[in-house]
Amino acid sequence: MPRDPREPQRPTLSLALLRARARDPSRRLGVLLWNPGGPGGSGVRQLPAFWRSANGTMNELTQRFDWVGFDPRGVGASRPAVDCVDDAALERLRALDLGDDSDAARGALESEARAFITGCQARTPAEVLTAVGSPEAAEDLDRIREALGEEVINYLGISYGTWLGALYAQRFPRRVRAFALDSAASEEGDRRERSRRRARAFEAALTRFLGWCAETPSCGLRRASPEATGAAFDALARRLGGAPLAVGARRAGPAELFSAVVLGLRARQWPPLAAALAAAERGDGAMLLSLADADRGRQGDGSYFNNTEAFAAISFLDSPFPSGFTVGDYTRFVTAELVPLAPRMGRWASQLEFVAALWPLRRALPAPPLGATTAPPILLLGGLHDPATPYELAQRMRDTLANGSHLVTYEGDGHAQVQQSACARAAVVRFLVDPSRAPATDRCPAE
Repeated sequence: MPRDPREPQRPTLSLALLRARARDPSRRLGVLLWNPGGPGGSGVRQLPAFWRSANGTMNELTQRFDWVGFDPRGVGASRPAVDCVDDAALERLRALDLGDDSDAARGALESEARAFITGCQARTPAEVLTAVGSPEAAEDLDRIREALGEEVINYLGISYGTWLGALYAQRFPRRVRAFALDSAASEEGDRRERSRRRARAFEAALTRFLGWCAETPSCGLRRASPEATGAAFDALARRLGGAPLAVGARRAGPAELFSAVVLGLRARQWPPLAAALAAAERGDGAMLLSLADADRGRQGDGSYFNNTEAFAAISFLDSPFPSGFTVGDYTRFVTAELVPLAPRMGRWASQLEFVAALWPLRRALPAPPLGATTAPPILLLGGLHDPATPYELAQRMRDTLANGSHLVTYEGDGHAQVQQSACARAAVVRFLVDPSRAPATDRCPAE
C-alpha cells in the first residue's frame, strides 16, 4: 500500500492478510472482509478462532464467502508495525495506579507517557505514525478489494471495525455489497466526550454486574443486597490499592483489578469475573491477573502483542485531545468530571488516556464528517447495555450514514453482539446473504 493514498507512487507499506475460502464454492457470494475491532486488533491473528466459531454458529457465511482477515496499517503482522517500548515498559505502563491523586503519582504518569511517546518516535518511522489513521486504513480496504480481484466487497466489522467500514462506505459507496457493523464505534469529535460516554457505560455495566452478583448464590462476592455487594467490591479495590497481591514475581493491584473488570464486562464473562473477585478477597490474585493479561494482550511468556501501541497511534491521531492539553489537564478532567459521573469506573474505563494528553502528532486536515447517503443500506447492531460502545453510538451512526440503514437492538449485556446473541447472528447471516431483505426483527431479547 502507498503510505499516503494521495501519492500512490511514493514509499509503501505492507498489509498482512489471511483468507479462509468458501466451504461451498458452487454457492460462493464473494469475499467477506472481517475486522475484530481495536483500533489495533489483528484480523490475521484472530480470524482462525472467530472463523471456527462462525463455522458452528453462522455456518452459511463460512460456506458462501471467502473470509479475509487483515491487519490494518501499523498493526500486527503488517509492516512497519507500530513499535514504541519493550515488554517491561508496557508492563509498567499498564500497572500504573490511576486512582492515586498524589503529585508523585501524577509525575509518574507524565514520565511514563513521555517515555512511551519518545519510544514510538524512535522505533517507528515518523511517516508511518502520521499515516496510520482510519481514513488511510479505509483506503487500504479498496486496494485489498482490487488485489483480491473483486468488484464489490462484503464486510463484517466489530467495534472499531464498524468505524472503518462506515468510512469505506462513505468513500467507496459503489463497492459495497453487504456490510454488517456490530457495536458501532466513533473516532470523531472531542476525545473528552468519548471518555465521558465510555465511563458512563462501564459504570452502568458494573452496577448491573453487582446487582446480578447480589442475586446469584454462586457469586463469591455476594452480599445481602446490591448496595452491600458494591461496598464489598469497593473495599476490595481499596485493599488492593494499599496492598497489592503477590502472584509469583508479579502483583495484582488496582490496575489489574479494573483491567479484569473491563474484560469481564466487555465479554460478559460475569461468572469468571465473580470467581476472580472472590479469590482476590481470599488473598489469591492469580485469576485477576489472568483476566487482566487477556485484556491487555499479554502472552504467557510475558510478551505483548502490539495492539496497545497500535491503538495509541491510530486512536490518538484520529481523535486527539485539544491542542495544548497536558497530563495535569487530564487528571483534573478525571477528578472534576469523570469520577463524579462514574465513581467506580471513571478513572479506569480508558486506561491510556493520559498518554493521549501528550500525543504530539496531528492531522494536517481533519477527516470529513461521516455520511454515506449514496451507499446501499447497512445492517447495524447495537447493545442496550454494551459497556465499550454505548448504544447511542449505533443510533448516531444509523442517522449520520443517512442511507436507510437498519438497526437491530440487542437488549442484553456485553460487547460485540454476534458473540452474545443467536438472534443477532441470524440477522447478520440473513443480511450478508441477501442485503435486499430487511431484518426479520429490529429487537433481539437478552440471552
